[in-house]
Amino acid sequence: MRLAVAEATCARRTGFGDRLRALEEEHSAPVRERYRAEITKRDQLERAALRRAEQILNH
Repeated sequence: MRLAVAEATCARRTGFGDRLRALEEEHSAPVRERYRAEITKRDQLERAALRRAEQILNH
């Protein structure tokens, strides 16, 4: 537990987390663009599945 806290503290103090997010955004954008249709379809299916699961659980 202490190691995880130390790592998180270090990442915050050094800006590592912010830099990692920036790099991920920069490099994932072309992939998201290339597979936009597939990602959109996945998101639609996921939302439909969640709605259906709610219906099942609420009855």
